Amino acid sequence: MDLSTNISNFLRASTDAVRFELLNHHALWGFAYKNPARLGLIDSTYAKSIYLKQWLQNQTYQKVVAELKDDLLNIDPSVLALKGINHLDDLYKDDIALRFMSDIDLLINPEKFDEIVQYFELKGYRKNQSKKWYGDQHKLEVYKNVDGVDITIELHTKLFYHLKEFDYSTVKNSNGFNQLALEERLVYLCTHYCFQHTMLKLYWFVDIAVLIERNPSIDWNKCQLIARKWRVEKSFEYVIGAINQHWRDLAPDFRGRFQNIIDLRFMFNTNQRSLKYLILKNLVKDNFITTLKYNFLWLKSSQSK
Repeated sequence: MDLSTNISNFLRASTDAVRFELLNHHALWGFAYKNPARLGLIDSTYAKSIYLKQWLQNQTYQKVVAELKDDLLNIDPSVLALKGINHLDDLYKDDIALRFMSDIDLLINPEKFDEIVQYFELKGYRKNQSKKWYGDQHKLEVYKNVDGVDITIELHTKLFYHLKEFDYSTVKNSNGFNQLALEERLVYLCTHYCFQHTMLKLYWFVDIAVLIERNPSIDWNKCQLIARKWRVEKSFEYVIGAINQHWRDLAPDFRGRFQNIIDLRFMFNTNQRSLKYLILKNLVKDNFITTLKYNFLWLKSSQSK
């Protein structure tokens, strides 16, 4: 599995120092190790060390999921696994070390929240006590060291901050948990990457591209209806437009109103205070009131750090 030609060319054209910073920020070392020359790397020693670290870490994450699955499903049969832990079982199953993992994301029933947190505490996990801002109030992190690997599990009580409830379909994953059905999974990943994080990390973009490549039967009309119902249609359109621009032409011609603002230089951006970043943060929101509230509380949170 390789990065797209456009992304590879951008990295190869960068200076050594800039390339190192970009690979680090966007968590692309696994891809760099597997094809160093394509990305302009002369020495892949460091890339190999990160690749092996990711292999160990991801194996441990999979082991943890296997050990926790039955107990968690007994407490809350509706538990859903989200994002990376599912990707290891399909998108990256042939080489799990390609994909950086920061945590295991689980969507749980809010009514079971206290019971599940208590379960993790009994298993030796500790709660992250840091204060959550508006955009993260539906999440709680618990963490523990397992076999020398620091494991973080992020518990979500809803998919995103801006709606009280989300309708979705599910399918069974090979890891034993349910996960979002294909179209909901795609819209969720686009929303997480763009609506929630304003295209902050490129490895999330790679996940979306690979998911589309592996699933030519995606019902795009259904995706658009889901995005509209979840009030994330703008971010969905911007991400799919970027896939067609910077990965390859994989999807219908969905485009944001100002799609050309998303060039590769922006997608590789590491500065959350740049003018273009702040503009796009507003452009990708569907609701004006949500945008105002988000911006006010985001600025307030940033100033308090």
